[in-house]
Amino acid sequence: REQISICLAAGSKFDTVCVVLTSGGGAVTMYGLAAAQLARVRKAGLRLVVCVDSIAASGGYLMATMANEICASPFALVGSIGVI
Repeated sequence: REQISICLAAGSKFDTVCVVLTSGGGAVTMYGLAAAQLARVRKAGLRLVVCVDSIAASGGYLMATMANEICASPFALVGSIGVI
């Protein structure tokens, strides 16, 4: 939350926030809170890019869907079969 608040305070509509995400999934509540923080970036009008180098599954995928763009390495696993 603090890092996102800093980005929002310092950023302008011309800036892009880039998040490097690696997650095999986990508890929905934890990822839901993280996804809500990424949604704050979009709501503030900043561009949000999520980069995945290996895996963004389940809750990690939920977080990635908040982005304007998802950049993934060619062999990254990105997706879910059970995101709420």
